[in-house]
Amino acid sequence: MRDISKIIRRMHAKSPSLKVELPRASHPGAEDQAVWTFTRPPDPLVIHIESPDGMCPFLIGSSQGHPRLVGTSVPEVVDLMCQLLKLPSSSA
Repeated sequence: MRDISKIIRRMHAKSPSLKVELPRASHPGAEDQAVWTFTRPPDPLVIHIESPDGMCPFLIGSSQGHPRLVGTSVPEVVDLMCQLLKLPSSSA
């Protein structure tokens, strides 16, 4: 199982209403973007995590100008995303 699947599973456990989206290529033959988007309606905050292969490390950014972060493990990525979304962290 890829790290992104583990991250999505853990984040859904913390917030079942969390929406996850992987933008698809705009035309046939193009590669999919490796950027996953997480939102928690009605909160306008959008979290983007990037990885070329869905494995750690992930580059983490947000729509609200937070500094870009790097998560080097699944628990670290989940904790950083929880901090940005103001959810209880996995270590709590």
